Amino acid sequence: MRSLLVVVAGVLTWSSAHAAEPPGKPVPSVPQTKLLDTPDPADAEKVARRVVLLPVRAFDGTVQDLFRMDAARSAGSVAATRVDTALSKALKEALYVDGLTRDVLRDKLRLRKEFPIGTLAALSLYRVGLEHYLALQTDRAIGNLKNAERFYDDVYETLVDPAALGDVLLILGVSHIEQGEPELAHLAFKRLFLHQPQRHVKKGFFPERIEQALAAALVDFNASGPKDQPLGSPDRLEQLGADLGLDVMIHGAVTAEAGRLDVRLYAWDRQKQTQVMTERFAADAHIEERVDRFISRLLCCTTLAMRTPEPPPMPRFRLDTDIAGSIYGRHPARRLWTNLGFGMTFAHVVRPGFELFASTQLYTSVLDPYRDLLRSFNSVRFVIGPGFHTLGETVRFFAHPGLDLHLLGRFVASTDPNCKLFGTSHPQCSGGSLTDLDGALLIGVNLTLGTHISIGRSFFVAIKPSISAYFLPLDGKDKLNFPLSFETGLGYVF
Repeated sequence: MRSLLVVVAGVLTWSSAHAAEPPGKPVPSVPQTKLLDTPDPADAEKVARRVVLLPVRAFDGTVQDLFRMDAARSAGSVAATRVDTALSKALKEALYVDGLTRDVLRDKLRLRKEFPIGTLAALSLYRVGLEHYLALQTDRAIGNLKNAERFYDDVYETLVDPAALGDVLLILGVSHIEQGEPELAHLAFKRLFLHQPQRHVKKGFFPERIEQALAAALVDFNASGPKDQPLGSPDRLEQLGADLGLDVMIHGAVTAEAGRLDVRLYAWDRQKQTQVMTERFAADAHIEERVDRFISRLLCCTTLAMRTPEPPPMPRFRLDTDIAGSIYGRHPARRLWTNLGFGMTFAHVVRPGFELFASTQLYTSVLDPYRDLLRSFNSVRFVIGPGFHTLGETVRFFAHPGLDLHLLGRFVASTDPNCKLFGTSHPQCSGGSLTDLDGALLIGVNLTLGTHISIGRSFFVAIKPSISAYFLPLDGKDKLNFPLSFETGLGYVF
């Protein structure tokens, strides 16, 4: 519909732009409207609006029919049925609408966990209140009946069985009259005719003053009652929409004015928290056409929500294996040497931006140029700690501060030529120039700063420079300290 309107608007704009051009004059090209370049969202992206039909009530009852138990259906009731049927059909045929008819609405309300408890409590209170009324204890009856009304309101009983709520309001009004409170009785009777406008009372069942109060309340409500509030107040409509996840609530009323029946339709938008549309027309042979027109206008003016794409699931674990190299910032040799090996890191993503990690590296040293290292040695490092990372999809930066445990193999170094030629046990080997850290465990802290570059859905390239500083043990074995490392490799997230 929107695309069609845009096209029509473009055609009209072109026509008006060229209508005044004199014959024979070349027609300049009209730049294409940007709106025409805007694609209509795919159907899969559109979210169906949840629209519910509330009762269409007939408020054309008369005082004469009020006290006739055998009264035929009023013309307003017949018209209300036609309106309800037409609304159900129009919503069923509408696009992008999840329509709830009155029957579906009743079933949903009955399935709510509050419904059986609320209705049972209300029914029990009604029966207790009725017993108090029959026992002429009207003050106690009023308290129980008010509580019964409240329980029925909480579970929206007026949309399921309005007669049950009507029974409560009838006896409540009668009790107020017996208690000498006619104003409160009048309000109770008006609420009765809001929820059950076609209520009938047997003539002579109640005293004449009660019948007069009922008749006065019916006339007053038909003249000025809140027929646009099927639940009694906008707050209750808002609560119903929130409880059932509704977007739009449609309800109606058939009224009799000056001998003519009128249909009034209302649409309440929960997002805007107000009535967004009203319609009034005669209850004649064109009801179905008017109802269909009302639904079309309503759906054209109601915002259509777009489906928000769900973010991809957050990976829970990350594993990468790397080739690694390192040097020591502090060492007993005269020249730097290189340590080569491989590493592995495992991380558990606790929440976006935060993870726990554990990594290990295994190194083998390469002899230094002056051969101050008397032999190659192996070492193993373990680092554990928390990790912090950015949330980028292609490139992700991270920081891993942690505890570093560095286990050395047989590390022996000396700058004395005699130690190199004759061995460390020879008398000519000076012990002062000998460094022997065989099996030493160095404990300190490590900081790794790096990046992961995604190369597919689950794979990435890891680049990880790091530095460590050891402060244990305190026995002079810190001659080997401050390793600088660099790792790069492939990883997998899952």
